[in-house]
Amino acid sequence: GVIYPSYKYMNMKVKSAEFLLKLGDRFLIKYVIEHSENILTTSPFYSDDQSRIAAVIGLYGMKKHLDLIPRVDFTDSNEPRHDVALMIDGERIYVSKQYLSLHSPVFNAMFYGDLTAKDKGEFELKDVNREEFLEMLHAIYPSCKKITVDSAEYLLELGVRFEITYLIERAEEFLTISDEISIPEKIKIADKFKLDGLEGNAINQIKTIQQAKGIKVF
Repeated sequence: GVIYPSYKYMNMKVKSAEFLLKLGDRFLIKYVIEHSENILTTSPFYSDDQSRIAAVIGLYGMKKHLDLIPRVDFTDSNEPRHDVALMIDGERIYVSKQYLSLHSPVFNAMFYGDLTAKDKGEFELKDVNREEFLEMLHAIYPSCKKITVDSAEYLLELGVRFEITYLIERAEEFLTISDEISIPEKIKIADKFKLDGLEGNAINQIKTIQQAKGIKVF
């Protein structure tokens, strides 16, 4: 349920995190490993047991294993798992129709919506930044590139446009746990993208009048 787009991603509980951590480590499923780590390190259940967290994380040697997961080359037309080209800004990138369709109903409709679409080998995407789209692909493919302060907002925009729930939830989780983004900025982003979890978490972090002053009502 966690690695397919039924999306139990944000609903993973502490009791299942250790179990999924083992499976993620065994089969090198990067986003299961990283999300399990986030659950264990942020859960109030373990908040007073840092040694417990360290033991669980260290046990499976996650950081070493994550380096073994190859990053897909979306510019390689000869990659056997690619079966369609997307034309963006006059350049082709190559992807798997089935994989994108699993994540996105928009791509599913594009690739399989009618009989003529099924036989097309190339589709054009307009009003998309190529580099940002590649960053999105790296975030949702198994290499599971980390979301950053610089990429979070445009990945949310792409996630909303292409209805990629997993990407939206990954970005929301990053923003929720990040200490590089101010509370007012978190609330602003949460309001823009209707991220109730992020908004609630940010509001709960307000401890001083000074912090509250920086928040605008949108």
